[in-house]
Amino acid sequence: MNNDALHPPTITWDDRGQPKSVEFDDFYFNTDSGLDECRYVFLEKNKLHSRWQSLTDESTNRQGLTSFTIAETGFGTGLNFLAAWQLWLHSAPHHASLHFISIEKYPLSHAQMAQALVLWPELKPQADALLAQYPLNLDTHPQRVHRLHFHGTSTSGSVTLTLIFDDALEGLKQLLPCSGATPCVALQQAHYSANAQKVDAWFLDGFSPAKNPAMWQPALYALLAQLSKKGTTLATFTAIKSLREGLADEGFSVHKATGFGKKREMVTAVYHRSPPRITASEAAEIIEPNARLTQPKASRQRAQSATIPSANWHLTPTPEHTAMVQRIAVIGAGLAGSHTAYALAKQGLDVTVFDEGAIASGASGNAQGVIYTRFSHQRDTLADFNHSALPFADHFYSNHNDYARFGARTGVLHLAKNAKQQALQQTIAQQYSLTEPLANNMGFSPRQNTVQWCDPNAAATLAGVPLGIGFGGLYTPYGGWLQPSKVCQALLSHPNIQVHCDTKVQSLKPFNTGWKLELCKSREQQQVMTDIAHEEHAFDAVVIANAHSATQFSQTHYLHLKPIRGQITQAILPTSHTLHIKTCICGDGHVAPPLLTSEQQAPSDLSSITFGATFSPKDSSPQVTSQDNTANLKMLSDLIQLPANLHLNSLKGRVSFRCTTRDYLPFVGPVANAPLMLQAFSRYTKNKYAIIDSPGQYHRNLFVNVGHGSRGLAYTPLCAELLSSVILGNALPISQTLYKQLHPSRFLIRDLAQNKVPLP
Repeated sequence: MNNDALHPPTITWDDRGQPKSVEFDDFYFNTDSGLDECRYVFLEKNKLHSRWQSLTDESTNRQGLTSFTIAETGFGTGLNFLAAWQLWLHSAPHHASLHFISIEKYPLSHAQMAQALVLWPELKPQADALLAQYPLNLDTHPQRVHRLHFHGTSTSGSVTLTLIFDDALEGLKQLLPCSGATPCVALQQAHYSANAQKVDAWFLDGFSPAKNPAMWQPALYALLAQLSKKGTTLATFTAIKSLREGLADEGFSVHKATGFGKKREMVTAVYHRSPPRITASEAAEIIEPNARLTQPKASRQRAQSATIPSANWHLTPTPEHTAMVQRIAVIGAGLAGSHTAYALAKQGLDVTVFDEGAIASGASGNAQGVIYTRFSHQRDTLADFNHSALPFADHFYSNHNDYARFGARTGVLHLAKNAKQQALQQTIAQQYSLTEPLANNMGFSPRQNTVQWCDPNAAATLAGVPLGIGFGGLYTPYGGWLQPSKVCQALLSHPNIQVHCDTKVQSLKPFNTGWKLELCKSREQQQVMTDIAHEEHAFDAVVIANAHSATQFSQTHYLHLKPIRGQITQAILPTSHTLHIKTCICGDGHVAPPLLTSEQQAPSDLSSITFGATFSPKDSSPQVTSQDNTANLKMLSDLIQLPANLHLNSLKGRVSFRCTTRDYLPFVGPVANAPLMLQAFSRYTKNKYAIIDSPGQYHRNLFVNVGHGSRGLAYTPLCAELLSSVILGNALPISQTLYKQLHPSRFLIRDLAQNKVPLP
C-alpha cells in the first residue's frame, strides 16, 4: 500500500453548503440532488431492493451464510454508503449481513465529513453512527485500512464498513486473493483464506473521467473483474466509450441506461464469466521459465522484529472443492477465545468453546483490566498495530455497552517517569499534530485528538488524585477499564455459542476436511475419548486460543510462545476513605479507578483498587507472594500519592501468566504444517531475498489466536475480527502487509532465513 502521509482534501463550500474539491474542480455529488442521484444510479440500477428482499435464496456464501458485499471507488462524503445502509434497513432480512467496502484516496477530515452530512437530515441516524466511529487524525494515522461495525435491528441485519484510504488501484489490490503475489501463485488464486469471497455489486463512483482520468483506466477494470463473480452487477454515472469497452474486454455485459437529471446516459453491467481454475503445474507452464523476479530488501523494523522475507508463504492454496465451514471449535475461554467465538458466532456460525478450567480462569480473570496500548514516536509494526487495535477495541466495547455494564470509559493517562521520557512523550504529541497542551481548564475534545500531552497540573486534574511522579503524561480518551471475566461471559452468551468448561482438549486429529477433538474432563481427570466415527466432537474448523498452552498440540509445537508471570494486587479500601481516581493511570504498572466489591449491594458498598502487575519472566511459580504485593504497592506510590492516614493492609494477590511472543505481536492466522513449510521455502537458508513462487503449506481449517501479552482487552477484539475475516474469506480489517507481521508463520520463516531451524 501507499505509505505517504494522508492529507484532508482542500474543499470549498457553495452558498448551499455543498462541498467542491479544489484539486479536481468538481463537486462531490450532483448539486441538484446528490441523494436522489445516488439512489437512482447505484441502488436502483444495481437492483438492490429486490435482491436484498430475496437474500435467503440469493448470495449464500461458501459458509452457508446470508451476506452481501458492495465495493465502491470513491467514498467521498459517505453519501452512497449511508443511502445503501438506509435501504438495507428497509429491505434486508434480520439474519443477513451487509459488507460495504470503499476506497478513497483523499479522505475527508472528521470536521469536513460532519459539515457535508448536515445536508441530508433524513440520513442523520446513520450519519451520526458513522461520525462516531470515523477515524481521527488521518494525517498522522499509520494505517490505511479501517473496519467499522454497525448493529442491525430486530428487522434488519448488521452492517460492516471497511474503509481503505488509497488510490483505487492500490486499494483494490488489498482485496485481491494475493496482493503482491508472484506469478504462479497469482494464477493459482492462492489466498490468505481458503474461502475467498467476491463482490456482489459495484458502485463505480468518483470524480468524473474528465477531472480524474488517472482512475478510469484499463487496470481498474481488470481489478473489478478479478474481484467479481458470475452475476456481479456494476453501476456508474458515466457512459464514456473507454469505460464501456474496458469493462466488456474484462468479461462484463455492458448496457447504457438513461442518466440521472441532466445526464443523458449512464452504464450498468453484469459480470458473466466464471474464473478458470489453474493448477500449479499449469501455472508453471504459463509463466515464462526465464522470467526474472527481483525483490527489494524489506525496511528495518525494531530490533526484535527481524526482517521477514517478502513472498507468498502467508497464502493458502485454494482447494478445488471448498467444504462448507459451519461448525467451529474454539479452544480457550479467555479474552482471545471469547472474542474469537463471538466474532464467528455473529456471522452465523455454530461455535463450541472448550476450556480446561472456567471462563476467564487464566490471565483474563483479574478483577479489573485496563484497555490500553503504548504510543510510540517510531513508525514500526508494533506502533502501527497499536494504533489500529486501540480505537477498534474502544469502539467495540462502546457499541456493546460493555463500559456501562462492566467498567467505565475513563480514558488512559500514561505518566512519564523522568525528564527523558517526558521529552519523548512531547515528541509523540507533536507527531500527532497536536498544537496546544492540555491546560488546567481541561479543554479537551475527545473527537478532536487521539492523544495529547498534559503538563503535571493538568495530569493531576485528569487523574483526580495527586500524582506520585512530578512529570506530565500523555492522555488518550480511548480506553478505560473493564472486568474481563464479565466481558468473556457476555461474549459467550451469544445464542450460537456453546461452552464446555472443565474440559481439556488432549489432541487434534484430521477428519475429512475438518478435525476431531480428543477430550478429557479436567477436574475429575476422567478421560472421555471420542469415537472417530462419532460426529459430536467433529468440527469443520478449530481455533486454538488457549494462550501459552497452545504449544501442547503437535500441530502448533513450533510456535514461539513464552509465559511471563505477573502478580496483580487488589486492596479493599476502608469505609472511611475514598480514592477519587477518575481515569486509568499507567507507568511501570497501572491502577484503575475503584471497583465496588460484591460484599454488599448498598450505596455504601466497600470498594477496592486493583494495581500492578509484576513482571517476572524467570519465575514459574503460581503462588501469590507478599514480596510481589509489596512491589506493587511501591509501583502504586510512584503513580499516585496515597493519603498519609490510608493504610492498605488487606491485600489480595492473583498470579497469572501472560502469553507473549518474541516481538510482542500476537499470532493470528492459519497453523502451518511446519515440516512441509520448511521444505517448501528451504531456499531461504541460502538467500533470504529469494523469490519462491509457491504458496505456504498449512493444516486445513486450523487456526490460532494467541500471544496478546498484557494487552488482551485492547488486542483481542481486532485479532478476533481479523481471524474471522481470514476464516470466512472477507476483506481484512488491516492491510495485508500488517497481517503478515501478525501471521503465526513469521518466526518459522525468519528463522529459516537466518539458518536457525534445522530442515526436515
